[in-house]
Amino acid sequence: QQGMSLEIGDNNAVTVANGDAVVCTFTNTAQVDPGCTYTQGYWKTHADPSKKQFDPTWNLLPNGPATTFFLSGQSYLRVMKANSRLGVYYILGQQYIAAVLNGLSGAYLPAVVADAIADATANFFSLYTPAQAAKLSQEARAYWIGVAGLLDSYNNGSEGVPHCE
Repeated sequence: QQGMSLEIGDNNAVTVANGDAVVCTFTNTAQVDPGCTYTQGYWKTHADPSKKQFDPTWNLLPNGPATTFFLSGQSYLRVMKANSRLGVYYILGQQYIAAVLNGLSGAYLPAVVADAIADATANFFSLYTPAQAAKLSQEARAYWIGVAGLLDSYNNGSEGVPHCE
């Protein structure tokens, strides 16, 4: 019967008449630990492998903190340590790196955050150097600053994943 709901008995068996079609829907109600996020300040100060507070998540990048950051000609760590007053490239880059590292460390990436990372990867960092990004239109800069704001919100624990204590 269409729309009929059945409970599966102790023997996990359901009887179906010959020729009847059955569509089953299962809902997983298990709670998944979303992990937690750190800010870009944390990742910046936990990137030196010679220090006790080093976070080994950095080692999940191909060359650790020394990995070249897209077309910048700089390492991930150098982008993290740059003055954000240098423009949209560094504002977005710092939040992007923190969000990527949070994901690598096991924090859940909500779809909106994963989409923002994918957008920035494909449509910003894979296309522009810092000098080229500095010449973007005011409208384009505002868009990418908005993406950085979303990633900052995630990194600070405001996008459904708590901030690490």
